[in-house]
Amino acid sequence: LKDKPQFDQFIRSLSMETLSDDQRALCISFITEHSLSYRQACFVVDPIREYIANLDKPASRMTLSLVSQLVEGHTNAVIHQMIVPLIADAKRLGSSQTEVISRLLKHE
Repeated sequence: LKDKPQFDQFIRSLSMETLSDDQRALCISFITEHSLSYRQACFVVDPIREYIANLDKPASRMTLSLVSQLVEGHTNAVIHQMIVPLIADAKRLGSSQTEVISRLLKHE
C-alpha cells in the first residue's frame, strides 16, 4: 500500500464488523506503524468509529487496546473523527461506546 489510491481503496473496503480481533490488531498495527497524514488518519478512523458506534456489548480487551494504540499515534484524528462524533450522536451512545471514549480520554 505504497501509493495513495491503493491506500484509499484498502480503507474503503475495510469493514471492522467482519474482522476478528486478530485482524483488527493487524489493521491497527499497520496504521500505527506507518506515517499517515492527518487526512489519511481521519479516513482510517471512520470505519473504526462506525464499529464502535454499533457495539451492543462491551468492547473486547483487544479492541480497547487497539483504539488506545490508535490515539497514541493519531491523537487529533481520533478526537475529531471518533470521540466528537460518538459524543454528538447521543442516540447511539451507550455503555459500550462510553467505555471506549473513556479509555481514549484517559490516554490523552
